[in-house]
Amino acid sequence: VAYPPSSHKRGFLLLYSYVPAYLAKNVLLLIQNRLILFLSMATAFLWLCSFMRTDIVLRSSRVITNHLSAIPYIGQYSFYAYFIVKDLVTIIFVIVIFIIVNLQNPYILRDPDNFKIANPIVTPSHIKPE
Repeated sequence: VAYPPSSHKRGFLLLYSYVPAYLAKNVLLLIQNRLILFLSMATAFLWLCSFMRTDIVLRSSRVITNHLSAIPYIGQYSFYAYFIVKDLVTIIFVIVIFIIVNLQNPYILRDPDNFKIANPIVTPSHIKPE
């Protein structure tokens, strides 16, 4: 802790008045970091809840779109099963491609800096002096 130059003249009183301000600053930084972490997590959760609510409402509500007063549900097919199959095929295809790429060349998605020979004399390029 760096104290002002006149700290030796006033003794404990100056120390007592300076340390709480230092601690308060660090506590505020800690609270801000936790708040940012909480808000980032809460935002993702709120997006998920909003999507689920919208999806449930849209799937459960039956909106009447029969403006021509035609006989409903004749010649109409439910495409729900087709969409499920399409989504499953797509997910399986992406997973298979990912597995093939990782089995053929396992280091393609990794950081090339991990394979450099360590040199303790030279400072790494990602470390920048202040």
